[in-house]
Amino acid sequence: MTERISTRRINRRGILAGMGAGAAALLAACASQPAAPTATPAASQPAAPTSAAPTQPAAGSQTPAAAAAPAGSVKGQQIAMWGLQYDPHIEAYKRLNDGFQKVSGASLQVQPQAWPLETKVVAAVAAGTAPDCGCVMGRVLAPLLLRNLVMSTDDLYRDQKVDLKQWAGDAMGAYTYKSKTWGVPVEVNQVGYYIVLPIDVVKEKKLDAPPVNGKAFFDSYDHVFETAKALQTTEGGQVKRWGLATVGWDATQILGLIASQGVKWWDPEAQKFNLDNDAGVKAFEIQADRPKKLGITTYLNKNQPDSMQAGIAAMGMGGGLPLGPAKKLGLTLDIVLRPPVSGKLSNDDPKYIGEGGWGFIGLAGSKKKDVVAEFLKYMMTPEAQTEYGKIYGGIISAWQPLNDFEKPETLARFEDKQFIETTKRNIQALGREQFYGHDYGYNSDLEKYSSQTVVAVLEQKMTPKEAAAQFQTLMEKARDQLQADIKNG
Repeated sequence: MTERISTRRINRRGILAGMGAGAAALLAACASQPAAPTATPAASQPAAPTSAAPTQPAAGSQTPAAAAAPAGSVKGQQIAMWGLQYDPHIEAYKRLNDGFQKVSGASLQVQPQAWPLETKVVAAVAAGTAPDCGCVMGRVLAPLLLRNLVMSTDDLYRDQKVDLKQWAGDAMGAYTYKSKTWGVPVEVNQVGYYIVLPIDVVKEKKLDAPPVNGKAFFDSYDHVFETAKALQTTEGGQVKRWGLATVGWDATQILGLIASQGVKWWDPEAQKFNLDNDAGVKAFEIQADRPKKLGITTYLNKNQPDSMQAGIAAMGMGGGLPLGPAKKLGLTLDIVLRPPVSGKLSNDDPKYIGEGGWGFIGLAGSKKKDVVAEFLKYMMTPEAQTEYGKIYGGIISAWQPLNDFEKPETLARFEDKQFIETTKRNIQALGREQFYGHDYGYNSDLEKYSSQTVVAVLEQKMTPKEAAAQFQTLMEKARDQLQADIKNG
């Protein structure tokens, strides 16, 4: 039986391992869940996390000397690092290993792992086979933080005299919990606020749509839906290619729509959700009800990138399609920004709720904490951030000074001029973006419940009003589960 998307964990990274190489290349832009995932990727995964038979670090491209702490007693030592088993990530780890060796004399033993990583770390700690550090999504750290398995990085940031305000968008928020920092981010959110278009078709049809019209944002959701309708194709009275795919990364989309209406979806001080209200209803109308009723989308049982790659949808709303991997698959795409909900662009509309991105953490149980600390300090340098930022042909940097396109070193991060122009436009999203927040429950539950309710509206099993009420009820259940787990240790 075909797996329903409403029961899947929908995010770029969580589905990488279970997809074909082509689709995986489209999905892995930067997005992740806590323990007990709702679905396990189809690709093979290690039967049990272990440090045996690690992948040997290989020589990579040369890295500029970084301003990390001077080499000392860590010289010649090696630490085990877990990261995503995906080629662009592995290549980035190799570049970082080269740079770390230059500045410290120590090295990484890179041990790529299939998704999900955080559950493997918990199991590995129990088995005594945990790595020393890892590249993990900040938003999935709850199972590790609740068990005190992560090293705090507060002292390291102070030692390096790094101003946390230099980090862009929602990057640092994903690694900040209980007023302390727990890692070094290398990505900002790159889903939720995107609308992806087949730019060659937009030009061919002479459509008044960004970026062809010189704008970074769509004017309104009416504008989005009109463009999708113009891109939709039919044959023999049947839809051959839908105008729009909206399912996937549902939490960032719904919560961003709510935030754009001036409503805080989750109030951690009051421990209260604000989903069952007019803002929540309108969010479900925009995300699912209106596109469905306009006949420009349906429930495709696929996320946006998969739908576009399969040729069953022209546009994708919400998902991330890195232009480099897409181009290698023969897809000519461009990425623009979601419009204001009110139809009038302002500082407060649109607002984007982000999931953060990948970053590096140290494990509290490591027997080589001094080496881990030196590596995390290295990751706080512009050199290390630049090397990671070359991933996918060039991405928005988590470190704001590295997004200055007047500097040659920023331009050098990108392998294609088109990527530079797209990134310069999309940097406008960073000041509008904030992290989900914390303490609302497990991130896997947020992903699962947002997807369930969006799909229910698309399938016309719920009205937007019913979906908003159901989403609130389910998230209250998620919050109660997290609190119970904290209480029970």
